[in-house]
Amino acid sequence: MYAIQRQTLAPERPICYEMLDRNGERLYTAERTDPLLDLNQQRMQFLDRAGEPIAQLIPPEGRNLWRATGTYAIILTGEDEPRYTIDQTYSLVDRILLRAPHYNLHARGVHYAARGSRHGEHFYELFDDKDAHLGQITRPSRGPTYLIESEAPALLQLPLLIAALAIVLDLELAAAEA
Repeated sequence: MYAIQRQTLAPERPICYEMLDRNGERLYTAERTDPLLDLNQQRMQFLDRAGEPIAQLIPPEGRNLWRATGTYAIILTGEDEPRYTIDQTYSLVDRILLRAPHYNLHARGVHYAARGSRHGEHFYELFDDKDAHLGQITRPSRGPTYLIESEAPALLQLPLLIAALAIVLDLELAAAEA
């Protein structure tokens, strides 16, 4: 289980996130690297426990009104190509029907899916490529902003990707509410 704690200037202006393990120890901090006044950009830098940069979360470019789709890239420090990607699919029909966006996560040739529900018990549920349930992301009423619950070893070995997904979900939610 992981917890994500958001720090904000205002409810729709997230500026920093902390990812904690099940013992409450900080694994990562993610900070905005773009100017705070630019709400359209969502570039984040991940720092390890010592405050050293380990990765960048790069948002998609050129999104449009009809299909808010795009790929977020997670590029590790010192690498040129993304190690992980998060594809967002959100059509106009999804918006009209008030559905949550769908996300596909790609890591080391393995694919995962995150499906959300605006009114369900879980904020997002995580599945493998065979549609087996691996875990969920919840928004508790008290405590951390998000809880990521999973006992699946595959997901537990990818805390950076899971943290990036929770941050993308939060940034997209904040942008929709702004």
